[in-house]
Amino acid sequence: MRKVPKPGWFIFHSLFIWTGYLFSLYVCFFCFPETASLSLNTALILLLFGTFGVIFTPGGIGAYQIIVTTLLIRMFASTEPAAPVFLAELGAQVGTVIIFLRNFISAQTFFKPPQ
Repeated sequence: MRKVPKPGWFIFHSLFIWTGYLFSLYVCFFCFPETASLSLNTALILLLFGTFGVIFTPGGIGAYQIIVTTLLIRMFASTEPAAPVFLAELGAQVGTVIIFLRNFISAQTFFKPPQ
């Protein structure tokens, strides 16, 4: 933190990003009747435990999904509502990455400096 040029902005953007992750998970709850009654606290718990999956494996590929799905299965004592929530959340995140990557590549070719 000492070497960060603007630590206030760094903290603000970090909190902004984590808030985005939290609400992307929370919004997925409303897609299904079984999970519509889950609270923001539940989303926070899933996000916190899912973060360990990202920490322990490079990029969290696989571990995050397993942890979140396992927690949802334990909450409902059934796999029925857990799998669709997981797939909706994963699909939303992957879709967002693809859209932003496409926009970045388009902008990069459009703003290419003359040679």
